[in-house]
Amino acid sequence: MNWAPECQFDVRGFAAFALLAALPLALALSWATLKLYRRAVKKAMHHSAGAAVSVPDHGDSAGDLSATSLALKFLEQADLRDNRGAAASLRQRSTSALRRLSATYVLAGAVHAAVVTALLFFFNEIEFLPVRFSATWLVYAWPIIPVLALTAAGQRKTKASILAAYFVALLVLDTLLQTSGRLEGARGQLLLLWALEMAPPTLLLWLLSNRTLRCVGLIGLLVSIALAMAWFGSFQLLGCLVLSTRSATLIEWVTPLRALIVLAAGAAIWLWLRYLARRLRHAQTSDLMLTIDSWWLLITMIQMLLLSPGFKAAAPMVLLAFVAYKLVVAAGLRWSRTHAADLRAPNLLMLRVFGHARRSERLLDEVGLRWRYVGPINLIAGTDIATSFLEPDELVQFLSGRLGDAYIANTATLTAKLERSAGGPNADGRYALNDFFCRDNTWRACVHALAARSDAVLMDLRSFGAANRGCEFELGLLLEHVALEKITFLVDASTDVAHLEGTLIELWQQHGARGVNAAAARPIVSLLRSEQHGATLAVELLDHLFAVAQKS
Repeated sequence: MNWAPECQFDVRGFAAFALLAALPLALALSWATLKLYRRAVKKAMHHSAGAAVSVPDHGDSAGDLSATSLALKFLEQADLRDNRGAAASLRQRSTSALRRLSATYVLAGAVHAAVVTALLFFFNEIEFLPVRFSATWLVYAWPIIPVLALTAAGQRKTKASILAAYFVALLVLDTLLQTSGRLEGARGQLLLLWALEMAPPTLLLWLLSNRTLRCVGLIGLLVSIALAMAWFGSFQLLGCLVLSTRSATLIEWVTPLRALIVLAAGAAIWLWLRYLARRLRHAQTSDLMLTIDSWWLLITMIQMLLLSPGFKAAAPMVLLAFVAYKLVVAAGLRWSRTHAADLRAPNLLMLRVFGHARRSERLLDEVGLRWRYVGPINLIAGTDIATSFLEPDELVQFLSGRLGDAYIANTATLTAKLERSAGGPNADGRYALNDFFCRDNTWRACVHALAARSDAVLMDLRSFGAANRGCEFELGLLLEHVALEKITFLVDASTDVAHLEGTLIELWQQHGARGVNAAAARPIVSLLRSEQHGATLAVELLDHLFAVAQKS
């Protein structure tokens, strides 16, 4: 069949239009999904699935507590320095694994940038001069910087330093090229090239990869792009068929056929999401891997769009850069696993005062950055951070109307969840962040089960006061069922320390003598004031937790 002369298909224009249409759709889908998910989590948490699951009791008091009064000890710099030796083994394990993973992604990003730069030089007939190639490569290697900030930098200061170092290197190279006469024109051309080629995808990643939308934003964008391409592509295709065949029957079927194409695209997307969820459940990928892969895929698609005028019909060859990136990542992760020691993975339980999402997210990010290379982190899910760590498997459950399956409703489901969370590391060498979704009748039993199997417990008591009655059960449970040396309370100026001290002493009188701490000659609980440590808090806190876990 010969196409009608009116059938003109501009690939670059079509892709740009689909991308522009997909962005607001992705933002709307992400916002609506998170809102509905948060509402569903809140509803399910306050729903009881039957009789309360009992918490094991050590029985009646084993003795007189009058001679063993609980004391509070604020950890000072000297105490934290003393932990460095005890923490050395776990710190070294964590640091080595972090460096291997970061090196893998840096090398993979470097290869991606090299392939794009080589294709750019080849199709635009630019002479291959080492300095010129290196300068262009540095621009296209920009995505390595946000990836490195995500994999290796926990603190904002460190992230800012990595960012500044890149632009300083770009300016220095630009100046050297200008001074040596190897780059003609005004200064700042490398920065201009960065603004033209890297600023658009960077802005897009910033919009959809921030903490608020990270869990669904990039998936929402990829889904929206697929739907937009199916909708507008079917319009182009069927329009050309109508113009070429002049078929009246086809004209009548245009709308149903477009709907069918979009439905087929939606079905394919759903199968893809289920595939991702299955890989996550079997530890074949991780939330971090999915995020970074999404970044590079999106950047590859935008680069293909921006470079298409010079590449013409060869623009799809830019996808070779993403293929090369994936091959390097696969090889790097395989090499990393061969160097990983098969050692015991300590469990960290993190508890908190609910209702302070940003603060809890930041603490989890900073602690999890390094702890997850040595063992899993367990926490009780709540509405405050329900959407912060939403993963594709949980998203699929929610969209399938099976969110209730993720909740612990009885002893059997609690046991099953504990067994699943006891698995080894993911494909990237990091252990899971296990969020336990509990019904109203199971959260107490869940806290007890997690506390009993933990090597270290960190309870964030910032903003704790008389109004936080829900924390008192957790405090009493810890005093009864967890060795005091494993427990660390994080406080700051917003903590009502006097009320906390009175609460702990009262709970100690009720629970201490009949639990694991009954024989303690000098019962002491450790408190860490976060504001006294500033930028070093994450490092010192991790060393303390590593030392505690190492002694367990």
